[in-house]
Order: sequence, then structure tokens, then C-alpha cells
Amino acid sequence: MYKVLIVDDETPALRYLQTIVEKYAPSYEIAGCCTSGEEALARLQKEHIDLLLTDISMPAMDGIALSLEARQMQPDIHIIIVTGYADFEYAKGAIQASVDDYILKPVSVSQMKDTLDKLRLRMDEEQAAALNSLRLKGYVHIAWDLPQLDLTPQLEAITKYIKPYKIACYVLVGFNSTREQDLHRL
Repeated sequence: MYKVLIVDDETPALRYLQTIVEKYAPSYEIAGCCTSGEEALARLQKEHIDLLLTDISMPAMDGIALSLEARQMQPDIHIIIVTGYADFEYAKGAIQASVDDYILKPVSVSQMKDTLDKLRLRMDEEQAAALNSLRLKGYVHIAWDLPQLDLTPQLEAITKYIKPYKIACYVLVGFNSTREQDLHRL
């Protein structure tokens, strides 16, 4: 399931989007709902989000600024902007933020469902391509007696792409021990 963070300063609009995702998009799970860009950024710092679904017009930090910050924090995040404004400047900002879609309010259930379905297919394709490119069988690095080597980014990348496929991974880290001792601990 893909994690969605919904951001809108208007509570009824926030709940409406949340209901659509929960009822009509079974491949997504709501990771959280925020009423401001600042609150959303704090959430993005703590957890990986697959889809940011945000309003554009919010006080303090608008959806464009939030999208730009989110993209810097999580470059692979997908973004859908929902807005009541058909203003060209907003559309231009959305393009600059590399958003996946730009939906005008009022949003219909069918429109949002179609948008989420198309995005899910794209994300599925991205994950499949990434998984194929990793070639998991050949993507194992043994770093014995190198405790200073930080494999965290590589392990996070592998985990992100294998998690939907429910593939088990085991990581052995041996500090001040022999291979036999590490294997015995299993």
C-alpha cells in the first residue's frame, strides 16, 4: 500500500479527500492529515510518504512551497495539488514543483479515483523497474570488518522497493566477531 499525506487548511475539504482515499482507493493508506504546510513538513521529516495530496491556497506556506520542500526532502514523492484556483501562476508553480497532477475544485469522487488509479499504476511500474534494476541476487555487498562503512542509504533503497513484494531480507552485521559467531546467532 502506498502512504498518503493529505494537507488542507479547511477541515471539511480535508475530510472529504480522506473519505475518497479510504473508500475508493484501496491501494493507498492514509499516513496522516495535516492542516498546514509546516505540520506536513514535520511529518515528512519523520516518515516516508509516497503521495502528497495538498491544497494550494493555505496560510503561511502554500501548496507550491510545500511541494518544493517535500520534493527536496523526499525526491521520489508523488504530488497531487487540489485547488479552487485556475490561476496561471499557480499552474506555473505546480509545474516548477514537478507535481504529478493538478485538480480543480470541486473535486468529484470519480475524478479523484481516476487520478489515484492512474498514479498507482505509474508507481507500480516505477517499483517494478527499480526492483528489476536492483537485481537483488547481485545486489548483496559483504562488508566484513568495515564497521565504518555506512550502508544505510543502500539498505533503505532496497527496503523501499522490496517491501510491497513482501520479500524477506536479513542483514548480518558483525562487530568484533567472526563469521561463524554471526551465523551461530541466527
